[in-house]
Amino acid sequence: MTSRLTSRWMNLPLRGKGLVVVAIPFIALVISAISFTVVEREQRSANDWVARSLLVRNTTGRVIRYQTDAAASVRGYLLTGNVDYLTPAQ
Repeated sequence: MTSRLTSRWMNLPLRGKGLVVVAIPFIALVISAISFTVVEREQRSANDWVARSLLVRNTTGRVIRYQTDAAASVRGYLLTGNVDYLTPAQ
């Protein structure tokens, strides 16, 4: 098998050998460019998910703060009967 390949390579014209020698690094370059593009797209998607997660986390924290303030206001009103506790939080 190897002697057949060797004889084929030796019988190949110089133009064909040149094309093979140039095509091998070119194919590697194309494969690496495609891989880089795919990885870049995946990284952008991951960054978008992180941004969404942080937005949800901040929004949830704000809702919990508002709920805590409202509960404290109601508790203050119920304990003292003072209407000033029921003013909306700023």
